[in-house]
Amino acid sequence: EADHTCVVCPDCFFLADHTGHSVHLIRTVNGCCDCGDASSWKPSGFCSRHRGITDEQDSDRALLALAPALRARCEEALGEAVAFADGLLQLLVTKKQGECEEDSSAMGACLDWLLSVSEVSFGLRYLFGTAVTPKLQAWIQVSNTMEHEAAQKVLGDFFMSSIQQSPRLKLAFAAACAELYEELGYDDGSSGARPVARLTVQLFSVPEVGLVLCRDYGMVPRVCKLLVETLGRALPAADAEARQRPPNDPQALQQAIHVICDLRYLFYNENVCDFVLQHAPSRESLLTVLRHLWLLHPQRRKVGEHLLWESDELLYSFRIEGLVSDAFNNLQTAARRLPWEAAVVWYGELLEALRSLPPPSGADFSFHCRLTRCFAHSLPLSSLLKALRSQAGGSAGGGSSDASDVDIEVVPAAEDPSSWLQLVSPEHAELLLKAAVRSYTFGAEVRAGHWVRNGDAVRRQWRSYAAYGWETEDVLTIQVACLVLALHSSDCSSRAEVSPSALEPLGKLWQVVFPILPNQDLEFQWSSMLEIFASSTGTDSVGMSEYEAFRAEIFWELLGRVVNEAWLADLCEARRGTPEFNSPAARAALGRCMIHALAAKPANASELDKLLPDQWQGHPLKDEVLRAVATGKASDDGVLKFELKAESWKAFDSLMVMEGDRMPAEAEEAAMKHGSDLLGPGRADNDGSCQAWRDALLWALSATGEPLVPMIRALLRWRCLAQRRGSTFAALALPWATKLVDLMNSSQHIVGDVPSGCMSFLSSPFGGELCVGSPAEMMMDDKLVRGLLCAVNDMATAQLLLEDGTCATFDTSLGAAGPVAPTWSEEIDAALQALRESGAIAHLVARCVARGAA
Repeated sequence: EADHTCVVCPDCFFLADHTGHSVHLIRTVNGCCDCGDASSWKPSGFCSRHRGITDEQDSDRALLALAPALRARCEEALGEAVAFADGLLQLLVTKKQGECEEDSSAMGACLDWLLSVSEVSFGLRYLFGTAVTPKLQAWIQVSNTMEHEAAQKVLGDFFMSSIQQSPRLKLAFAAACAELYEELGYDDGSSGARPVARLTVQLFSVPEVGLVLCRDYGMVPRVCKLLVETLGRALPAADAEARQRPPNDPQALQQAIHVICDLRYLFYNENVCDFVLQHAPSRESLLTVLRHLWLLHPQRRKVGEHLLWESDELLYSFRIEGLVSDAFNNLQTAARRLPWEAAVVWYGELLEALRSLPPPSGADFSFHCRLTRCFAHSLPLSSLLKALRSQAGGSAGGGSSDASDVDIEVVPAAEDPSSWLQLVSPEHAELLLKAAVRSYTFGAEVRAGHWVRNGDAVRRQWRSYAAYGWETEDVLTIQVACLVLALHSSDCSSRAEVSPSALEPLGKLWQVVFPILPNQDLEFQWSSMLEIFASSTGTDSVGMSEYEAFRAEIFWELLGRVVNEAWLADLCEARRGTPEFNSPAARAALGRCMIHALAAKPANASELDKLLPDQWQGHPLKDEVLRAVATGKASDDGVLKFELKAESWKAFDSLMVMEGDRMPAEAEEAAMKHGSDLLGPGRADNDGSCQAWRDALLWALSATGEPLVPMIRALLRWRCLAQRRGSTFAALALPWATKLVDLMNSSQHIVGDVPSGCMSFLSSPFGGELCVGSPAEMMMDDKLVRGLLCAVNDMATAQLLLEDGTCATFDTSLGAAGPVAPTWSEEIDAALQALRESGAIAHLVARCVARGAA
């Protein structure tokens, strides 16, 4: 099938060869069988009765098969039949509802006769089309205004059958509809209502027809203009006056949904997307739609009144943007496919549209920022990765290139760092960052129960925000913004007039998450927060506000997700219908989703399909990947259920988020029982291009001179001190900090070689006061300390543990039994020498002293 709107009837299905095809059975009361239509179905899937129609058969050359006398008589008869039907139609317009049955039947019989003649031969079909075409526009107009349901149904059936006769007639009918598009209205599902409105899917989804309509009839600007007009009548925009009123025209909402579907049908066609992206009026009309959706349905803090209509309206606002997002998917894929010189115009216009929007009020929050998501998902992200590698000298996302190759090879414009620096200014990157973080933080507040206004209505908004995948889209937008800021920071390092620190993505992210804090040194602010929080005792947390504690959690969660979910760039390009959809990166992502879907409990095939994101449901590699990660076992009731293989648990990541859903406690407990470290795959697991993206993101957040490691070290220090003081220091940022250290350990550009023998000294979990809390928290404490000491080779961490006396608490349990006799060996000597050189010797000396081995 050409797209998911194409179907065949059971008779045609069983008369064709569909061996090995993925098949979906549906029930429908509308539509028609697409067998024999090359614009809907591949000819190899045609049944034996419908073999399609050639260009020669659909032209005046088909008349050569008719005898001249027969041709003349048929032309005359067909013309008279069309005139007779037209007369009956005009007569019906003047009659009342109960007076038209006889005339409707006569008109139906006439139109049926016309169709039967057209099926006799290709020559007669051509004559039928020639006779009917001049009347199409008038008949369409009458069918939309008349009130006789029986006559409307007769015309609707005739239109449906006639446009399937030939591509030439379908194009003529589409042109007639285009002339009257604004008058077509929408199909409300009632019998006979608006018969032409329901036919747009048959017209706009045909590549040749869609291109003609966009090129010759300006279809995209007209569709977008109608959409904005109907939305203006239906939903409040982000302005004070509109915010206070309920939707005025519910019918306008239904029409808006119909118009968005028409836009989606047009964008099913690659040739239409390519044309639209290079057609200035079409691009401007699309930007108008995106501007109109900006901050749709805003929420306000500290507003006393409850808007009773709010719950119903939010359903429409999310559905509207969800449909627009679906419509733009193919357009975004086309933008990545276009040459950089052509696509960069569209990218620039998206950024300028973003800059032209008024900044959101501090009191207004909304989940709707389609403009930024559209920009991030339209970019050729694989080219951005290559540009980052070039700018970072190979440390961002892979090894460095050979110098001789660089001198010879001509770098494509999309892979040239200067192209990205010219396209996305620091101001643009900061706007992208602010919009995405604002929506994400709003969702986090709702999820955590910090937003109580309007009760369940706003919680339903967050669930929709996550289920539609917008939360994940915002994470990708933040990734793009951080990478571009890092490019600018790296570029500024050689220019004295710009301070690189002013563009550092880690600092920018902190400022956006904490908009009310003064713009001070990031490391100092973080350490001050930790000191206040760690000084509290018992259940008291005096000193650190709830706002600061919550925002700190959000900062580290965002930071961890930005680095951890490095596969989002691959998934953005792995859309259905693209070569990347079946790539190794897509396969790895599908396997990752299956592992986390099955972690909590085994599931059958249907249950697993519901747990997977929409992108992976029905994927051609699904069965193969499922066999690789899970085994099927028959349950007591005979149902085949799948459970994870033992080796699959290594890839379990307790911090992974799927469509807004966090891993349940049952999944974490099951993973620990199977020996998982809860941190997911690392570099040794060969996660493909995902690791290259992870390296690039870590380079952006740490290799540009930002205090990422010192901030994690400060967390560890104050956590140790708080435990000794008896404070109930919460696991503030602990999981995400641990995850970041683990990701650093698997990153080429940060990690050197792990000192020989180092891990053998620290192979068992730390004891003492540091490891408290749940088993998962104790494991993360251990991972955090070992990660900083061993793989990152962080001497400062070892020194602070020694200075604080923390190391002395690790082995206090040995005090009663007396010192342990040392057992020296060449391995220990070699390990000590390596650790002395690496700077981590201070910690191990402290441990040796504690064991009496000095």
